[in-house]
Amino acid sequence: MSKRWALASTLAPSLALCLATWAPAQESPEALRGDLVRRQERARESVTRLLEKVGEIADRIERTQPDDAETLRRCAQAIRELLLPEDMEELLARLRDADLEGAALLLSARVAEGRESGAIVDDLETLLRILKGERFEEEKDLTEEMDRLARRVEAVDELTESQRALAEALAARDEARRAAADLAAAGERLEALAQAQERLALEDPAARAPLDESAGDGLEEARARVEALAAAQREALEASGEAARVDALEAAARRLEAAAEGVRASLAESHSRAGEGTRPGGLERSGRSPEAARAKAATLEALAGETRAAAEGLETASGEEGRSSGERESARAAGEAAREATTALQEAARASLPAEGEPGPESAATGEPTGEVQAQERADSALARAMEALAAAGGDPGTHGGDPSSGESAAGESASGETASGETASGETAAGETASGETAAREAAARGAREARGRAQEAIAREAEAARAGLEAMAAGPADGSQATAEAASRAAGELARASGAMGKAQASMALGDDGGAAREQAQALEALERASGELGAAGERLARKSAAERDADREELLRRQAAAQAEAARALARRLAEDDPEAARGASASAEAVQGATGSMGQARDRLNRGDAAGARPSQEEAARTLRKAAAGLREAGAREQARASAAELARLATEQEELSRKTEELARLLSEEGRSPNVQRASERLGSAAGKQGKASRSMEGGDEATAGEEQRAALEDLEQARDDLERKRREYEDLEQLAELFRIKEALDALIARQTSVNERTSELARELAERGALGRGSLKVLRKDLVAEMDLQLAGLDEVHGRLEEERAAVYAWRTGDIRVDAAEVRERLAAGDPGELTRRAEADILAKLVALRAALEQQIQQRQEDQDQEHQRSRNGPRPLIPPLAEVKLLRQLQDDVNRRTQDLDRAIHIAGGTPNPVQERMVERLAHSQGNIADMLEAMVRSILERQQGGE
Repeated sequence: MSKRWALASTLAPSLALCLATWAPAQESPEALRGDLVRRQERARESVTRLLEKVGEIADRIERTQPDDAETLRRCAQAIRELLLPEDMEELLARLRDADLEGAALLLSARVAEGRESGAIVDDLETLLRILKGERFEEEKDLTEEMDRLARRVEAVDELTESQRALAEALAARDEARRAAADLAAAGERLEALAQAQERLALEDPAARAPLDESAGDGLEEARARVEALAAAQREALEASGEAARVDALEAAARRLEAAAEGVRASLAESHSRAGEGTRPGGLERSGRSPEAARAKAATLEALAGETRAAAEGLETASGEEGRSSGERESARAAGEAAREATTALQEAARASLPAEGEPGPESAATGEPTGEVQAQERADSALARAMEALAAAGGDPGTHGGDPSSGESAAGESASGETASGETASGETAAGETASGETAAREAAARGAREARGRAQEAIAREAEAARAGLEAMAAGPADGSQATAEAASRAAGELARASGAMGKAQASMALGDDGGAAREQAQALEALERASGELGAAGERLARKSAAERDADREELLRRQAAAQAEAARALARRLAEDDPEAARGASASAEAVQGATGSMGQARDRLNRGDAAGARPSQEEAARTLRKAAAGLREAGAREQARASAAELARLATEQEELSRKTEELARLLSEEGRSPNVQRASERLGSAAGKQGKASRSMEGGDEATAGEEQRAALEDLEQARDDLERKRREYEDLEQLAELFRIKEALDALIARQTSVNERTSELARELAERGALGRGSLKVLRKDLVAEMDLQLAGLDEVHGRLEEERAAVYAWRTGDIRVDAAEVRERLAAGDPGELTRRAEADILAKLVALRAALEQQIQQRQEDQDQEHQRSRNGPRPLIPPLAEVKLLRQLQDDVNRRTQDLDRAIHIAGGTPNPVQERMVERLAHSQGNIADMLEAMVRSILERQQGGE
């Protein structure tokens, strides 16, 4: 390819010079003209193909590399504007017509215009660089551009890390404030433990008096408080129980009243039909169809169901505990009456359906009550008695129309026909309105009572929660309390938690009107309170029975356990601070270890106190107190460090650093804007500018003390910086791809040169072999060509193969590199044979193998070049750790497969040849077998090496 470019760029001035100096005494004009015509035709064809190739590549990279596409088209247009192809056509025409003088004048004019030797050559050189995959922006070399871009990426990384560190420092201020408070509180707790330990070590009776007087450790006070809660809960439970009992009677009354209203309405309708039957035509009018009779029976059955449900509720109420004997007797009487009404209504339902073939249910002729009506009247009377009994029991039956005997009187009057149906209906309406108003009033009163009971229960629940909190505090301390007290308080606190839960459920039941459910939950709460009181009382009694030494040992054990808990808390604080403030973390950790050591001294003191040796316990107690106080000081010092981290001065320092970072980011944005025309670089510049603005806002927010807004701006700036980095990374990866494409072109050109040289060697070796076959020996000149010229050519082949092999190895293209090494082995063998003067069959076969392998390797490389050019239409998603390999692993696997297929094919061909020759290989075939075996072994080695290379790349994160 480079030769064609050299021809295209130098042909015109060379030809002009040749024509200008031509003279008749030199070579014949026809011979010279024919040679020039051939050379010019080749140049024209080269340029024409080049212009076609330029157009194809420009179209292919238009979307992903618009700048390159424009450069390609500019170069092609420059060639067209100079009419180079047309000039060549005219030049050829003049040469063919033997117009040598005109051809010389045409070329001289182009040279004079400075386009042939200047502009065209420059454009063609630029075009060649692009076609080879090289990249120039603003006339800078690709390698320099990549180095500059790498420095910009590194600068963005530094800005990003600095911004992330500032964001973390700002966010850590909240944690520092919390940690400072936690450390200070932990120090105070250790100080309290130290003071309690000192009090416990006192020997002076007067000084120990306050400690001994508090032996009860608040148990009696806590028990009294829980007892008061239990008493209040009992009252609440009794109120709810009474409400539940009254509610049961009221529910029964409402059911009975509804049933009574239904019975009265049914009686009125029956008496009305009986009255109509006494008038002319009444028999026909009073008859009832079967469908109406069934409907009446269903109504009566429904009324029977209501009274049955009321009876069952009353029977249950008559057996409930907590009711007076009078209430139970009234409920029983009401229940019996309700049962009687149920039976009467069932009879009425049956009587309303006549038997087959019998008269209708009413005797209009006589006007006397039928069985149905009589049963309804009995039911009405029984319901009246039931409601009277409920009124005596405390339930309010409401009104059912006046005197209890009014039902019977109304029945009699209806039977005689003296009461008009209209009057009956109006009376029932008035009674219904009165009953409705009284029912609403009762419901409102019931709701108010439930709400009052709910508020009372809520107040008890709040007090129970406060008592539970006090017991939990007692379980954790006081510092000079006792372990037995702490354990009892912990158990009592658990019971109070269960009581609070039951009280909450009782309130929910009250809100739903379920007084029975509320009473059950309240009873469970009362049981829990009583258990809590028992725990506290028993603990107080046990403590009272202990001696002074035993009480001190118990206090020492509590101190020891509290100290162990504080040691673990200090370790947790140290872990929290380990990353943000290692110095403070070390201080907290040292305090934790000191407290842990103090627990050992406290354990020794406890053991001596249990043996009654108070004097022997005091040294250990005093040592523990000193250690605890020292640990408390360490925690307070660490807290002061954390407080300093959260100070206003620290915030001001962060604001200054943020402003400086904003300035650096803005400067880098300006540099990128000036240096790059690429869309990716411009986007990166814009995003850096956006990040700089947000960083400035963050700095100003910190100066104003608005840490929340500053944190939001910092996070937004980080996003911009990361996106800018990604933009530059995409550009860098594009440069890496272009550099690799250029390397592929360079390797391909080297292979082209090797193929051309090997082709020449093979042709000349074949010519010498024919001469040897024809003459039986080679002449001196032929031997010189064989042993010197061809050997020199093979030396050049070996050097070229070494160069290609080195490049492929450097790019870690294992299979391709191995293939060139394999070819070099064959080339070295050919060189030795040529040096020995052997142009025989084995030499020629080895030369043919070399050429075939070179051509196959070049074809595989061309596929990679084509694939790379097609890949430029897509965004490569690769790791930031480095560029993708020059030859992808999949391509190497494909080449290895081709090599294996080639070995298989050659093995089969050789096997057939040996079989045809009689089964015994000749010396040449034996050598071929050895070569095939060597190739097969190399393929196996190569496969292993390739697998090893892939694993190394994976471990390296590529």
